[in-house]
Amino acid sequence: MALNDRKFSSLVEHNKTTAENSINTVYGQVGAGQYNSSAPTLANGDYGFLQLTADGSLRTTATISGDVNVDNTALSTTGYVGKASGTNADFTTAYAGATTITLSGLPSGVTSITADDVVSVQQIATDGSVTNTYTRDDITLTAAGTDPTTLTVTGATFVATDTFVVHTNIGKPNSGNVAHDVADEGNPTKVGGRARSSQITAVASNDRTDAIFNLYGEQVMAGYTWATQSNRVEEIDPLSQQFVTETLAAVTNGTDATYYYYFDMNGFKYFALQSTLNGGSGTVTLTAEATIQNDGTAPASCTYVDVTNDLFGVASTTASDMWVADEVNAFKYVRVKVVASTGGANDGDWTIYLKKLY
Repeated sequence: MALNDRKFSSLVEHNKTTAENSINTVYGQVGAGQYNSSAPTLANGDYGFLQLTADGSLRTTATISGDVNVDNTALSTTGYVGKASGTNADFTTAYAGATTITLSGLPSGVTSITADDVVSVQQIATDGSVTNTYTRDDITLTAAGTDPTTLTVTGATFVATDTFVVHTNIGKPNSGNVAHDVADEGNPTKVGGRARSSQITAVASNDRTDAIFNLYGEQVMAGYTWATQSNRVEEIDPLSQQFVTETLAAVTNGTDATYYYYFDMNGFKYFALQSTLNGGSGTVTLTAEATIQNDGTAPASCTYVDVTNDLFGVASTTASDMWVADEVNAFKYVRVKVVASTGGANDGDWTIYLKKLY
């Protein structure tokens, strides 16, 4: 027996004699290991013991190198997924042999699944527990055949009662590459809304609301008439409303003088004047003048030309009348001139109404 062996044997016998049941003895430490809050420093020739952490784990300072197999459980589920049942699955998986699985009913546009398409294979027992998860970092896969595809998992130990979940990295398209009159394929992204036979009740301001469709799937736009199921077109500012009416003058017992009444024709093509004249002890005479001067000069300071005869076929009128300028006029201003001449009686009356039209 070597010297160190004799020392160790002697130390063990001593501890057995003095405190055989104590875990803190060398004897106990050899059998159970020694807990130490930090790794001890040993000198050459000292006795070392198995060092345990507080939870009983074996302390080690070993450096691990080489290929360490760790199951990849953070799997992407954005690709196509195969299951034993077609419910909520993109294709169907089934036992084919001790190392093989059949992949069938592949999605539209996918004629086969290659080994590079597979991310992982979960082998599930009849009680629902996962027997094994095979990922591409620790297995070799091969695949052969178009729909159905046979997937071979090297080293697997499948049994006939197993079911399988196969995750792939094949991205799901947003739209199907199909003609307009063919059924939707490839999980297309759609825009939908509420189908209604009548207008919805108004929502509160700033509420989020739905797009509305009629019962035929046709989108309802503002202006839709539910009673006739047709779109109503309404002119917001129709030509029929492009007019202005006003009373230019309403004078009773006017003083003898010359009076001018102005109106702007910008934006209008036609106008009509209705006058009620009463000369009293004399006459009240009405004429019309116009200008196209548009240089910023005030209406009363512009230069006017008498257009009474040109527009209405008379030089003037002293009786109640209706003048209609029904041809396109390019005037800037029109001035209606009234001359009251009653010999000083000042008992002439006149009322003038105007309507301008676009």
